[in-house]
Amino acid sequence: MTKTLSEMMANFTPEEQAEIQAEANQLIAEEITLRELRKAYLANYIQGLGGGLKLVAEFPENKTFIIKGLADLSDES
Repeated sequence: MTKTLSEMMANFTPEEQAEIQAEANQLIAEEITLRELRKAYLANYIQGLGGGLKLVAEFPENKTFIIKGLADLSDES
């Protein structure tokens, strides 16, 4: 039988739960930071080759949206 995260966490003391949550928060923050660094590196690399970086979302019925702001990532470093 599969257990939910809540069921698994119930097996730990409140102190252990707090430690687990703190570690999870730290890992999430690190992942977000790494993700942003990768985007900035990619933007810099493409710009170095003379190109530009765009994210385009395409939807049914030929609806297309360009998501702006990715090119500005390299300016944040």
